[in-house]
Amino acid sequence: MSSHQQKIRVVPASSVRDIRRLMPVARAKGLTALRWNFVGRTDDDLSLAFIVDLSRQRVSSVAGAQVTEDGDSVTVAILGFCATSDSDRVASARYGEYMVNLVSPLAGRAVLNPAT
Repeated sequence: MSSHQQKIRVVPASSVRDIRRLMPVARAKGLTALRWNFVGRTDDDLSLAFIVDLSRQRVSSVAGAQVTEDGDSVTVAILGFCATSDSDRVASARYGEYMVNLVSPLAGRAVLNPAT
């Protein structure tokens, strides 16, 4: 999903300074790239926020993220472990909001999800 397809909230970087960001993680066996919705960025363009529907994707835990930046886009793969059986499925809706840091300001680049 591109950042140009929806309204993105902008928050002061100082207001989310203490919110934990997803740590970089390498792809490994059992990790799945999750679908997410890009919902916000900081006013300095150095942090991005995403909502993940954990229950619909049967996510048991989120491990971290891979962020790849180039001149035209930023690709964010939020990686997690998914339930493998129906007995592990969560009945209620659960959503998670996660943030990642960028090396360079977003500056109008598209935000892409490799899981879609």
